[in-house]
Amino acid sequence: MLAFFSHWELVLILVLALLLFGTRVPKLAKAVGKSIGEFRRGVKDLKDETGVSELQDSLHEVRRTISPRNITRELTRDLPDPTEPQIDRSDTGPGKA
Repeated sequence: MLAFFSHWELVLILVLALLLFGTRVPKLAKAVGKSIGEFRRGVKDLKDETGVSELQDSLHEVRRTISPRNITRELTRDLPDPTEPQIDRSDTGPGKA
């Protein structure tokens, strides 16, 4: 079961850890930082080699093209604007039967 510590107990544990491992912590943090940086560079290089970046760009372009807003705009482009008043252009008028 997970033990819950008070603030003072955590401070005491932190002080003891620093006394025991104080000289090793900066070296460990530096090594972890270098490892993370190397991992990120490796992932970036792998994406560049395999062309994943270009595929992602193409996918984003396709998603933008077929977005619901663009589809709606294309479908309703030739329809009259519903906010404009409609003019009756029928042949029936004052002089016609």
